[in-house]
Amino acid sequence: METKKINDIAAENKSINLLKAVSCLIVVLLHCPLPGLLGEAVIYGLRFPVPSFFMITGYYSYGKRSEWLKKKMKTILILTIGAESFSGAVCFLIAACSGYNGISDWFYENNAFQNPIKTLLFGSFFNGTLWYLYALFWTLVILYFFEIYLRSASILYWTIPILLILHIIGWIFVRAYGDIHTYVYFFRSAFFYGIPFVMAGRYAAEYESKIARYLNDLKCLLMLIAGIGMMILKFLISHTYMDLHVSSIIITFALFLLARRHPHQDYIPHLRIIGKKYSMWIYIFHFPCISIADYLQATFVENSIPTFYACAKPVIVIILSITLGHL
Repeated sequence: METKKINDIAAENKSINLLKAVSCLIVVLLHCPLPGLLGEAVIYGLRFPVPSFFMITGYYSYGKRSEWLKKKMKTILILTIGAESFSGAVCFLIAACSGYNGISDWFYENNAFQNPIKTLLFGSFFNGTLWYLYALFWTLVILYFFEIYLRSASILYWTIPILLILHIIGWIFVRAYGDIHTYVYFFRSAFFYGIPFVMAGRYAAEYESKIARYLNDLKCLLMLIAGIGMMILKFLISHTYMDLHVSSIIITFALFLLARRHPHQDYIPHLRIIGKKYSMWIYIFHFPCISIADYLQATFVENSIPTFYACAKPVIVIILSITLGHL
């Protein structure tokens, strides 16, 4: 890859930072659902945030040496350990305040410790939303292996459609003939989430010029509109929850390509700064902050209006998460 290309990828993309901000805020809304049909629609339809995070990582990983991957793995590992420690401390404190007699009982009731190998591969010990960090870590391990021993991870481009199709078909099959909650960890993994979207991001970087010639702004917007239309239609017809829809894949690709085509557009500066500086911290801290907010509300605000609290909680959680990330 040419030096100019490397520098171009390394430069700040304001639109991608905006996409990161929107994605992390939607993640909060997924776990702090708004009341009524609006909250249900968000949970059902807006499934592009995590795929977008994987694609962005893949895009910026293209052209980097194996040492970069090694450094990135170390960073993600440290973040995961820190996030698990903070989440565990919050869980234990709330459990202790709620009447648990001892730490041994609390650990015994935590299913993650009963199968530690599965937890280390798929996550998580104390915070179910951290599966993203586990999947990202193992995805980087796989890329590192390919870069070191096969000199290139490009062969994994062929797995993008295969793994995405298997993800959707597998989810439908398990939901129809089994308990999806029992096997959801299998789909939220490096194989069915990390590899296809990280490699899609790397593909977008390697063939950026060719993609830009073929997919102009109009075509990307039509992709986005088509994805949203599919999402709405499927919501109205089936009303069935899935982690990943065909529509969410199309929306993810369209949003990413539009962001990449307009790197210097600063549409909402304050939101872009949140994406640049705090998106990862919001992702890491938002779930423990939800637990803290719920405990405080239940303990000290007995007569709160449920609808008001449900609307206010996402704002409270975002402010708490940004504050913790700023410390």
